[in-house]
Amino acid sequence: MNRYCRPRGSGAPGEGMREERRERGIGQVNATQAAVLAPPHRARKAPGADVAQQQRDLEQQMLRHLPPADAVAQLQDVMRDLAILHDSLRSLLSDSAPGHEAQHDQLVHFRGRVARRISRYAMLVRKSQTLVDRLLSLQEEQLHALGASPSADRQRGSASPLGPQTSLPALPSLSSFLAVAPDGDVSPDIARLQREQLLQLQQFHQQNLQKFKSQLSAWWQRTERHFHTMRMVNYVNSFEATEK
Repeated sequence: MNRYCRPRGSGAPGEGMREERRERGIGQVNATQAAVLAPPHRARKAPGADVAQQQRDLEQQMLRHLPPADAVAQLQDVMRDLAILHDSLRSLLSDSAPGHEAQHDQLVHFRGRVARRISRYAMLVRKSQTLVDRLLSLQEEQLHALGASPSADRQRGSASPLGPQTSLPALPSLSSFLAVAPDGDVSPDIARLQREQLLQLQQFHQQNLQKFKSQLSAWWQRTERHFHTMRMVNYVNSFEATEK
């Protein structure tokens, strides 16, 4: 046998596979094609993410079955915390945001500070939504018992669309929210008004949550772009100075 002729499968590792691929008319797969054909990698979850999600689900389930008095007390606390956080975030994003003269570490620190408050605000909005649904459900039972059921849109737990509002809507008197009686302090008509006020307050916080997220994102893009632009300008200026 000619020493330059090798039998199939006796060459270097992978050589026989390449010959077989050439015989079949299949070209070699480059790195880009391999990356496209490869199965996508699943994003890794943060440590403890499943446990935290289970805790949130358990808390939501407990809130849905709170006794009336406990639901009222917790919603009052949550709405108070939401009002405080709302004023704080509005002040931070409108008046206290660092300008272009700030150092980069100051910008990063401010972004983290605001992001943590927005996360807290979002958690309270979710909690308040569950409590609002619980109270509305309890009040609906009272209204049905009196033969004065709320209208269809109230039964679905939706409020009239809110226009642009800068002031925080008033929180209805929750102490009498579940004291519906035909001849008592809270008539069915007053109960419907309280429902509307509560739903509008909840909608107000949901809208402001998205607004705060958008404001923080827009501020970060502006300041980060300006920072890197000035960094490049300073680099070019220093380079030109050394060339002279």
